[in-house]
Amino acid sequence: MATTIISKRNIIIPSPDGRQVFPIPKDYIGSVPDWVTKTKYFKELVKDGKIAVSSTTKDNALEQADAEAEKAEQEAREKAKAAAEAEKEAPEKFEDTEKTDRKKK
Repeated sequence: MATTIISKRNIIIPSPDGRQVFPIPKDYIGSVPDWVTKTKYFKELVKDGKIAVSSTTKDNALEQADAEAEKAEQEAREKAKAAAEAEKEAPEKFEDTEKTDRKKK
């Protein structure tokens, strides 16, 4: 049974054996083969909110899946931003410590 999805981006899903690909255009609403939904890449795209999955093709369910994907995408962006800021601050803290150590000697 094929799964109905909504794609937020242009995506190409390679098959696990690498013999075929399934292109998904931006703003695509439709079904995808079962093997696509079983790939790790597809699961990561769903987790990041780049693809929304719906169990039905009814408009209300598609809108709800789209809203959930928007929320997941926003959360992924916030996590990435927080990680980038933490990475920026980490070297600065190290530099301050290093300067303090030099003055004490």
